Amino acid sequence: MKKSLQYCLLSMLCWAGLLNTATAQTHYVGISPKLGYAAMLDNKFSSNNLDGFDLRTQGGVIGGMSFFYELKKEAFRFQTGLDFDYINSTSRITDFTVDGKMTFPYDMVYHYNFQNWKETRNSFYMQVPVLFGAQVNRFFFFAGPKVAIPLAGGYSSRGTVNVTGTHSKLPADLENIYTHEMLPTDYRYKGKLALRPTVSLALEAGIDLDRWLASPPPRRKRGQARKKRTFKQLLHYRASVFADYAFLNTNNYAANTTNAQPYIKGVSSDYEGRLPVFANGSNRLEGMNTALATDGAQKMNLNPLTIGVKFTIMYEFEKPIPPKKTPRPKPQPKPKPKPQPKPEAPKYYLCGIVEDKETMARLSDAVVEIYDTTGERSLYAVEMGNDQSAFESKLEPGTYMAYIRKAGYLPYSGIFSFQKDTVHFALQEVKEKVVTLLDVHFATNKTVVLPESDQVLEDLYDFLTENPTVRIRIVGHTDNVGTLEANQRLSEGRARSVTNEMVKRGIDRHRIEYEGKGKTAPVATNDTEEGRAKNRRVEFIILSK
Repeated sequence: MKKSLQYCLLSMLCWAGLLNTATAQTHYVGISPKLGYAAMLDNKFSSNNLDGFDLRTQGGVIGGMSFFYELKKEAFRFQTGLDFDYINSTSRITDFTVDGKMTFPYDMVYHYNFQNWKETRNSFYMQVPVLFGAQVNRFFFFAGPKVAIPLAGGYSSRGTVNVTGTHSKLPADLENIYTHEMLPTDYRYKGKLALRPTVSLALEAGIDLDRWLASPPPRRKRGQARKKRTFKQLLHYRASVFADYAFLNTNNYAANTTNAQPYIKGVSSDYEGRLPVFANGSNRLEGMNTALATDGAQKMNLNPLTIGVKFTIMYEFEKPIPPKKTPRPKPQPKPKPKPQPKPEAPKYYLCGIVEDKETMARLSDAVVEIYDTTGERSLYAVEMGNDQSAFESKLEPGTYMAYIRKAGYLPYSGIFSFQKDTVHFALQEVKEKVVTLLDVHFATNKTVVLPESDQVLEDLYDFLTENPTVRIRIVGHTDNVGTLEANQRLSEGRARSVTNEMVKRGIDRHRIEYEGKGKTAPVATNDTEEGRAKNRRVEFIILSK
């Protein structure tokens, strides 16, 4: 047992250290109520005992609560904590007969027929799990050892004893004689149960319920810093099935025999390994020891088995928002003599026209947003009216980023420069089979969407919200590095990740399809790093409008 504890602790430290060396970690704490079937299996119990009975495990219930910490790194999971489990299990004691000779007042033999006897064991365990697992899409699993420490234990025995008697001078057995206590009688006894620590193998598999129960993340508009999530938005939900099997014997045979009573109470203080306890000089049953203390349990293994369901609520520790990096001030040159004033040049301000990309017709009723080149600071915004296709601002010549959207058209996003001429912005009308590039960033060789893609995903969400009848297909592509099968899985997984982000934000799943094309559809050469970067892309195609 000591070696098992050391092994679990060493495994926990090694895996936690390995995961801590990596990036993109997420930490959770949570609780999991559980309920299910439990059985304390009476393995290798010997029916060749002094009383001649056997045990048949019937089982009972388990109820408990888990308090845990979980660490996530990409698809991998590590979990540990404390489980508190109540286990109730019943074992049937097969019918058996015990004979006892009485010389007073009559010289006869009494037969004690034990019928329909059951022993119910109740135990309370504290467990320390060390579980490792993974999550793919909404499905997850865990596996690992649990060290179980018993906190309390007890048993209750109940059944019927039918007493008959045999006299050498009588032709038949005596029965149903009230004056000689020869009647079927129901009994019920309770006692303490001694258990010892054990180690179990735990398996758990289930589904993530965030799609149906979790609150959606906060919307982030262009020009806004990433918002902190509320407590409710940091809660996650799961449902799962579990199975635990203790492969080490949890029966403390020595302690149970110490607590047991002798066969004839008051005659001897030594326990003989018998199940019933009788009063001295009487045919009256005084009690029942636990079957785990009889001579048939010397070499048996008591192995708890539990199977059930769990509902989990987890709280996610939000990653701190990184502070904005402020550039170091450049050294200022020495002041030069002020030049002579020149005639003031005329000032130009940014003006723009929104047009249809194909017909070049002016478009009204568009939303125009102008940002600095980082896209973080909003400089100008206007919602044009039904008869307005141009806009004027007070922005001086320079380089800016524009984001323009209009219902029925694909949104425009790009960096532009102007000096003094009017800038023309062309929008592509929503049509079937139109292909649009999404600037989505992923972890290297992974399907995990990186945080810098949040704004692109929000833009796609806005487009689908403003055009509620549009259906699209997300298509993932890769370069030619790696095998055909690996690139196909990677491209399909990335397209699925973008689809899941849209569904998480509230878009109907039936409006979006996804597929992966691997390295079969390059748009540039794969002989250069620049070309391979262009081929690693995600697009969306208009299926219907």
